[in-house]
Amino acid sequence: MRDARLRRILRQVPHFLSGDVALEVKLDDMAGTLGELLDASGVTVAVVDQMAEPLVRHVDLAGTTPDEDIPLLDDAVRDRVLGSPDVLDLSDPSRHRLGLSLVADETVFGAVCLSRPRTEPAFTDEDRAVLEFFCQTVAPAVEHGVRLREAERSQRWMRASAELTAQVLSPDVEDPLALIADRALELANADGVTVMIARDEDRVEMRYVNGAGAEHLMGTVQPRANTVSDHVLRTGEPVLLADLGSSDSTRFAQLGDLAVGPTLAVPLHGAHEVLGVIVMVRRAGARTFSLSHMHTAEAFASTAALAIELTAAREAREQLRLLEERNRIARDLHDNVVQRLFATGLYLSQAAPDLTGKTRAQVDDAIISIDQTIRQIRNTILVLRSTAADRLDQLFTGIVSETSTLLGFAPELSMDAAARRVTGPLAADLALSLREAMSNIVRHAKAAAVSLTVRVADGRVVVTVSDDGIGIQSERRSGLENLSERARAHGGTFTVESEIGEGTTLRWDMPLPPSL
Repeated sequence: MRDARLRRILRQVPHFLSGDVALEVKLDDMAGTLGELLDASGVTVAVVDQMAEPLVRHVDLAGTTPDEDIPLLDDAVRDRVLGSPDVLDLSDPSRHRLGLSLVADETVFGAVCLSRPRTEPAFTDEDRAVLEFFCQTVAPAVEHGVRLREAERSQRWMRASAELTAQVLSPDVEDPLALIADRALELANADGVTVMIARDEDRVEMRYVNGAGAEHLMGTVQPRANTVSDHVLRTGEPVLLADLGSSDSTRFAQLGDLAVGPTLAVPLHGAHEVLGVIVMVRRAGARTFSLSHMHTAEAFASTAALAIELTAAREAREQLRLLEERNRIARDLHDNVVQRLFATGLYLSQAAPDLTGKTRAQVDDAIISIDQTIRQIRNTILVLRSTAADRLDQLFTGIVSETSTLLGFAPELSMDAAARRVTGPLAADLALSLREAMSNIVRHAKAAAVSLTVRVADGRVVVTVSDDGIGIQSERRSGLENLSERARAHGGTFTVESEIGEGTTLRWDMPLPPSL
């Protein structure tokens, strides 16, 4: 009986060595053959490669529902089998069970488990010997399939990286970082991904976030302390953690609705410095990322760093174009419009003494109107020349940084990435309004917390400043009227909500100019 079973095993070897048979098919055939050789009612085979979750195949030979036998290789049993070179007796009160690890070139890469109901005879020593011979015989062929699967997956990473590089170089891609991060999340079988950009020595900007319930973090500026990104930014080296929650960097151990476990963080190396970090995470209890994941993710990180620097170069070029265009407009206004208005006003001033009555009054009013128009144009020229290169995100970040010292704490800042596109007079007036609002909070609000949000969507920019202070208690509202006038000048609205002792919320809702 034993010799017949061994001969049958040997006849199966060429099938398992074939390179034309998919790994999943080989595992199915392996489980089916073992079930027939050893009269097992259920067989589960699991192999582990370096780039994915375990590939588990289950064959049910007793007509039972799959759910009854799939737990043959739960995580605890699989780890126990993988850790032993011997055939293990895994029997429990409901069934007889055998388990054995799959080994090739002294490397454990998988596990096998067989079961019979307790109503049938237990597995014999001969059954154990047949199982061991079978696994030793076919393991090298199956292991070759596993390595081939790993190589194919690595090639997909490399192809994806090359494709993304080409896409990043295209000016038609609106958000290359999101494209790169989402592709990395997909290829790494991750549950969440973030791209954090260094703002200074103490803070990072959450430039992109993909994770259930974590959308609110997009665009926010967060402290670097107690984060895995801080270590990566300081050292320039990748970090691989089995469980973020049990490490020393627990700040983002909960990412939205996701309890974070395995974490892989790789640096985004620029030409002269570390620009940021791309962090991929899996839910707590999931399989740890591997060194192979880390090496391939670093290739993606290089593409992401290229995207960041390319985006910065495009923005700088666009800012230069806008600066040149606004300087041209300012020059034309000064050299042509203002000079002509001035000449017209001078001509009317010379003619006015010869006029009388209603005509004289109309000419005097026209001269006053011309003077006011000239002043407005000159103010516009100053704005065009002084704020052409200022971005809303830069202006707001600077104001928040200045205010932090005066408040004694850092206001919470949440800003859409699109805020960097808001420039010119609108950005300048919003910055003036924010500075005035922050000044009032410092002097009057007695606040313990301040938040600032900037949302840019659907052709509008909405700025909200909230504090938990004592509310507006003064009857004088001239400062608020100034803020309102500034909003109306851009076709927007300004609203105030305040309750005594409950804090204050200021909100600007402004349309974006067509050029933005």
